[in-house]
Amino acid sequence: MKIFISYSTTDEQLVRKLAKYIPKGVVDIWIDHSKMSGGSKLTKEIKKGIDDADIYFLFLSQNSLDSDWVEKEIEWAIKKEESLKYEFIVPILLEEEALKKWNNKKLKDRIYITYLDDFHKMAHEIKDTIITKTIDKYDKECLLKSKLLEYIFGTIVTILAIIAYFTEPTEKEHIMRLQSEVSSCSESQVSYQDALFLNYASCPISKDKELLSVGVFDMIFTREQDR
Repeated sequence: MKIFISYSTTDEQLVRKLAKYIPKGVVDIWIDHSKMSGGSKLTKEIKKGIDDADIYFLFLSQNSLDSDWVEKEIEWAIKKEESLKYEFIVPILLEEEALKKWNNKKLKDRIYITYLDDFHKMAHEIKDTIITKTIDKYDKECLLKSKLLEYIFGTIVTILAIIAYFTEPTEKEHIMRLQSEVSSCSESQVSYQDALFLNYASCPISKDKELLSVGVFDMIFTREQDR
């Protein structure tokens, strides 16, 4: 799954945080500062990034709406979406004030992912969108292929892998679960690890024992274990 992110450089800090949240190897994120090489022709490289993408995330802010480059990227993305059978462009609203300046008739009535200072909520909505778009993409490809069963099997395996990866509980959710079990477990004591298809956290509760929290498929399991 390939994702193109369109944004203003003023919003770069938030975009970089999101890029770190989505692990490499499962999803390939196209961000201009990470994909452009020395001497690259900007227009050509950006068009190629949009053409190769499966999802186009548009970060809407007053700054991005004032950007000539973002405006060009939106035009190219709309042209690509017209050739697809699903909604390629997904707007992410960073500022409510931006809606007053947003007048694109083809996208104005589209459902937004909203930020509003809650990064974790936004990140979960983005993960859900990635899963949904993956299902849509593979469904359309399967219908166009003669070896339908082979592609259906590949689709199921891919979707299950993505769901396992992207519905893992966050570090914050692990900490809250550990604290609900043992109130004396402070955030500074928690050790957090993110493995391939699950993540886990641990917190010492005595000299000889620690509380282990394991998360997968949006579920968290806790148990005590010897240290």
